Amino acid sequence: MSTTNAGPSDAQTVVLTDSLPANGAFVSATASAGGSCTTPAVNATGGTVTCTWAGATAPTVQRSVTIVERSCAGNLCNSTQANSVTASSGTTDPGPQLNTASSTLTVQTQSDLSISKTAAPNPVNAGSPLVYTLAVNNAGPSNAAGTTVVDTLPAGVIFVSATVSPAGPTCSVAGQVVTCSLGTMGAAGQCGTTLPTAYTITINTTVDPNTPCSPGICPGSPGTPLVNTATVSTTNCLADPNSANNQPTAGILVEQI
Repeated sequence: MSTTNAGPSDAQTVVLTDSLPANGAFVSATASAGGSCTTPAVNATGGTVTCTWAGATAPTVQRSVTIVERSCAGNLCNSTQANSVTASSGTTDPGPQLNTASSTLTVQTQSDLSISKTAAPNPVNAGSPLVYTLAVNNAGPSNAAGTTVVDTLPAGVIFVSATVSPAGPTCSVAGQVVTCSLGTMGAAGQCGTTLPTAYTITINTTVDPNTPCSPGICPGSPGTPLVNTATVSTTNCLADPNSANNQPTAGILVEQI
């Protein structure tokens, strides 16, 4: 942002005052030559940046300041960030109505979600417990609204229970499909909130005792490995920038004892 002295006289002690939006976090402010700024603390939300150029600013001279601020990770899709700036000086201004400007930005949300999946034991005995562990992470930059994990269990695997850590979100099952609703996952740049940035989902199952042995263990057996895939998604308005890590697969060999 900048102000220019249109003359005809020198402007004494020019001041630019910028009111920062409450849903943004301050990073830095750099004034043009000769200026000095008072600012909020780094990562503080809202507040005011005031930059002053002492002495005379001659006609046609421009004073400017560059302010860097980040949008809070918890801002909602299509919400706005409003900002206003006022220029003043110790010299009477014949046109003060031109000394204020404002801008409004529309916020977009995007999160880099990832999910990994392991299963144990491997191999597993038919009729024995089999535990799937899913690790879900949000690398930001935005909170991930409406985060959902869907894991379709393979035929021959019987659902027992599912838990989420940290506690709070819940999972449901319909047939072989396990759905865990994680709600809004946090990101590193949250302002005033501490939503989890990672969850661990534990799905407890039992392998059907009639599941045939996998060929990798029993050559010639008609059985197949137990293979299934989990997916993670969000309702953010921008797509995940890296969908390659949103759909892990686990394969388990079955043995008969």
